[in-house]
Amino acid sequence: MLGGRRGGRAVAPRAEEAVLSVRFSIFDSFDLGDRPDAGTVLGERLDFAVAAEAAGIDHYHVTEHHGTPLSSVPRRTSSSPR
Repeated sequence: MLGGRRGGRAVAPRAEEAVLSVRFSIFDSFDLGDRPDAGTVLGERLDFAVAAEAAGIDHYHVTEHHGTPLSSVPRRTSSSPR
């Protein structure tokens, strides 16, 4: 038992018991929105990722909606390597 109550009274956890921690992540997308170009979006998202890391965020994930209005990342063309 990690701390809690025993016999109706509160007890502290023992020093040798495990300490639980929570890690946070961000799941982001590179939406073009009203920005003038993909370079602006990428610059803003990079600044955001750096700030998130400085704030203690553990992971930064990006969606992959290539070639759709949901992403400013272009889709592969027929001449692109597969």
